[in-house]
This record gives sequence, C-alpha cells and structure tokens, in this order.
Amino acid sequence: WRAAAFRAYVVANGLALHAVGATLPLRRGPLTESWQGTRGMRLALARAGFRDVATGRVGRSLVVTATAG
Repeated sequence: WRAAAFRAYVVANGLALHAVGATLPLRRGPLTESWQGTRGMRLALARAGFRDVATGRVGRSLVVTATAG
C-alpha cells in the first residue's frame, strides 16, 4: 500500500504543478516528487522565468533545455 500511496502522491503533485505551478512536499523540507510530461515541463520552466525551452527524447527519457531569463 505504501508504494501505491507514493505513486498517487507523485501523480497528484504532477497535476498540481501543471495546474497551479506548485507542488506539495512529502515531508518537511524543499524536496518534492512529481511526474511531468513535455507540456508540464514547458509550463513549469516558463513560470520560473526560463526562455527558449526545448524538449526532446533520448530513449524513454525526456530531455529539456532552457535559457535562464
């Protein structure tokens, strides 16, 4: 049940980041876990002030590059 609960937290954080631009930490501290696809990463980086965001794939991994704004 713990693994399923953690996966649910990761997905929920991904949705939160996509919807409102913020995530909730699992424990005290700044670290969080979330899942993001291409669109979510573009939105998150744009909200953080990055520009020239480019995404691609290497195998099954999402690769993102951006320029600090």
